[in-house]
Amino acid sequence: MALIQDCLETGVQRFILPSFGLDISRFSNEELSQAIFLPQWLRLKSFIEAQPLNTLEVTQGIYIEQFLNEGMSYWGDIRRQIEFTSYEDNAKVIAAMVARAEVIGKYHISGQRLTIREIVNAYNRVKGTSCEAKNKGSLEELKCLVQDKKQRGDLLASKVLGLELIMNDERSLKTENDRQEFLGVKGGLFEEILMRNLNENGLENLC
Repeated sequence: MALIQDCLETGVQRFILPSFGLDISRFSNEELSQAIFLPQWLRLKSFIEAQPLNTLEVTQGIYIEQFLNEGMSYWGDIRRQIEFTSYEDNAKVIAAMVARAEVIGKYHISGQRLTIREIVNAYNRVKGTSCEAKNKGSLEELKCLVQDKKQRGDLLASKVLGLELIMNDERSLKTENDRQEFLGVKGGLFEEILMRNLNENGLENLC
C-alpha cells in the first residue's frame, strides 16, 4: 500500500498488480478469507481499486512447477481438469503486456487445460518414468480437515489447507468465453515445458 501511495505521489500512470496464476474471481470472500495470503490480497485489491491509478492484472492458471514439486499429489478426482502455465511462460506474457503502456484491466490468458491423469501420462512419456499421481482424499475430506485444524487452534495449517482447497476446485477454471489471447501470445504446452527442463522437476524418487 505504501508503494502504491508513492506511485500516486510521483505520477506513475499504471501499476502491475501482483496477482496469482490462479483465477479466484468465482469464489466468495468468505471462502477466500479461509486461505493463506488471500485476505491480504483482497484488501490490497480493494485499496488499489479506490485509487486514481490504472492497473494491469494477469492470470494464467496454476503454475505447473508447483504441481510437479509437490509430487503430483492432488485432492479430488484424477479426471479433474486444471488450467496451468509455467513460470517462464507467465513471465513472457506479462512482459509482452507491460511493454504496451495502453494495456490496462484484467486479462486471463489461455493456458493449457488437462486432466491430472493426462498430465501424469505426459510426464511419463517425456521422462521415461512410471510415476503415479497421489490422491490425498476427496474435496469434502479436505474441507473437514480445514475445519478440524481451525477448531484445534492451528490457524496457519488451516489457512494453508484452505488455499489447497481453492487450488483444487474447478471453479478456478475459466469458461471458454472468458479465456483470452494477447497479440497471439499463449502459454506453452505441458510437454514442451518438460522438454525445455528435462533435468528439473525430477520425481523419480517419489514414484
